[in-house]
Amino acid sequence: MNRRFIDATKGSIVKNILFILYPILICGLFQQVYTILNGIMVGKVLGSQALAAVGGSANNLVNMFVNVSSGAVTASMVVLSQDVGRGKRDECRNNFKTSLTIVFVIALFFSILYYFNCHYFLTILKVPTDILEISTNYLRVYCFGFVSNMTVLMIVNMLRGLGESQRPTILLIVLYLVNIFFDFFYIVILKLDIFGVALSYITTQSLMAIVLLKMIHIDYGVFASNSKFEFSILKRVMMIGIPASITSFLYQLTIATLQSAINALGSTVVAGFVINNKIENLFWIVMSAFGVALTNVVAQNYGAGKIDRVKKSIPSGLLVCFTITISLSTSVLLFVQPLVSMFTHEPAVAQQAISIIWFIQPLLIFYVIVETFFAFINGLGKSIYSTIITFFGVVVIRFSWIILYASKTGNAKTIIFAYPLSWMITSLLYLIIYWIIKIKYLKFEIDSAEEIKTA
Repeated sequence: MNRRFIDATKGSIVKNILFILYPILICGLFQQVYTILNGIMVGKVLGSQALAAVGGSANNLVNMFVNVSSGAVTASMVVLSQDVGRGKRDECRNNFKTSLTIVFVIALFFSILYYFNCHYFLTILKVPTDILEISTNYLRVYCFGFVSNMTVLMIVNMLRGLGESQRPTILLIVLYLVNIFFDFFYIVILKLDIFGVALSYITTQSLMAIVLLKMIHIDYGVFASNSKFEFSILKRVMMIGIPASITSFLYQLTIATLQSAINALGSTVVAGFVINNKIENLFWIVMSAFGVALTNVVAQNYGAGKIDRVKKSIPSGLLVCFTITISLSTSVLLFVQPLVSMFTHEPAVAQQAISIIWFIQPLLIFYVIVETFFAFINGLGKSIYSTIITFFGVVVIRFSWIILYASKTGNAKTIIFAYPLSWMITSLLYLIIYWIIKIKYLKFEIDSAEEIKTA
């Protein structure tokens, strides 16, 4: 398979973002196809209770693991991208080995934690009693795929950090297609119920992890005798990754709290909310892809010392992100009825889903500034700022809204409004932090570079 690298330090910044973004978007479309087919198989073959069990609080706990681990994944990609910007592309084997070791430890910890404590966690989250045991048994099996899943995500994002676009795209498309096959095999053919969903995940992630580990060893000598775990890389990854992981953990904690408030409204509302999440998932896939692309562009240019291009990445990123968000939200609202009907035959569940979708889709526009500035700050390696902003703009606001007011109303839309409310406030905080960074770091480095040239 040919390797093509993108040099984000040259040419149009918008084009660089799009060149990195479009293969990730292709992966995202396949991921959404998988998400929809998975939801259809679970919702229509196994019923709305199974859909609520798989996609409710159990999914929140899985996402909490993924989000915490993604701090290490993002940090490793940023460190590697900065090294690529400095011309160190051929010295990446130690980056791979160090980063894979970090993510292995994190994934193993969460696997053990969830296996022995998932029933307790789900009880705290007020999972309805009619789906509590199903959710518990599902999560206990599902967590056996955590190590393989994080191995796959780490390698794919490290390849993107190197500037590769073609191979990660092809490999992830294969991953989703294989996952669809195993979902059908385990759920429809072998009739293993929701255990089939968990087994499909474990099987697919494990096979892909083996393929990717072999591939990076052949291409980069990751497991050769001259490769090593490097503490200097560990330190750089931790400096970025720990704040990023804390940010992600706090973010997901607020989502789990919101889900807990939704759980109190019964399994019909939970199922409707899950359908909304399945459909809305495409937006978050695209935002994640955009975040990876912009982080990569910023990190490469920052590593190369091209501060003017770093600053120009903000208006370019906002343009791309606004265009994508408006297009996606409009499309979902135009086709909301047939989209929801794919997941359920039950009128009450469908009504809940449609009501939530019409409420939340127009408000997604307020997330654009959040994602753009979050990716920008991570690309600079200043993720501590994102942690501070997330704590005040997301955690404090959402907890206050849900606990002090929304959970007492018994209204799903009032509870869900915690999302756009936090996006609005977080956007304002990011604008303030960007002004500080622009003066404290970017202006200083431009002045320093000019002094060096003059000398």
